[in-house]
Formats: sequence, C-alpha cells, structure tokens
Amino acid sequence: MAIENTTNNPRPEWVLGGDPESIERQEAQGQAQLARSSQLPADGLTPELAAKHQIQIVGPSKGDALFVDVKLPKGTEVRPTDHSMWSELFAGDVKIASIFYKAAFYDRCAFIRFEND
Repeated sequence: MAIENTTNNPRPEWVLGGDPESIERQEAQGQAQLARSSQLPADGLTPELAAKHQIQIVGPSKGDALFVDVKLPKGTEVRPTDHSMWSELFAGDVKIASIFYKAAFYDRCAFIRFEND
C-alpha cells in the first residue's frame, strides 16, 4: 500500500464544506497510511542510515517525492503516536527513529530522524 499524495487529491469537499475537523481527519488518515505502507520519508533516510538499520531502499516512490519505497527487516515497524503528525519506527521493542508526516494537502511534508545517529 502506498501513501496518498494529498496534494493530488485535496478533498475540497472537506475544506469547502466548512468541516473544522477536515484537516485533522486528513492528517490522521495520512498517519494510518504511513503505518501500513512500505514507505519512509526521503528526508533524513540516507543510504548509510538505511544500511545501519538493515532497511533496504527500493527506490523513489512513484509520484511522490516525499517518500521512498523500502523493505523493512522482520520485526521493524512504524507505530503511530497519539499525535497524528508523529509516528515512530521500532525494531522490536527499540525505538530507532521518529517520523514526522503532515498529510494536510496545503502544507504536506515529511522527515525521519534516527535516534543516536
């Protein structure tokens, strides 16, 4: 599963419909997509850090420069936090990175920062 590039589909019915929770809903959906995807943010994921954490970079994500397609080692997963813009990358029970992803169509951005690197 790939992360939706919300700049291509901003869901104007949410914004123009006047629903004050529409952006928060879009950000929460982005966080859920990130956790289920085989993608990580391109910003902060260097080949050296990927190799150190046994993450295989497959290549750029089609149609989305914010992310790269990856293969995570067994037992490594993205876990959402209670804030829709933050998730964490765990190898087993050890947190190895924090991930920021703002899925809001008007200000979309993402980065990953590894612990102790």
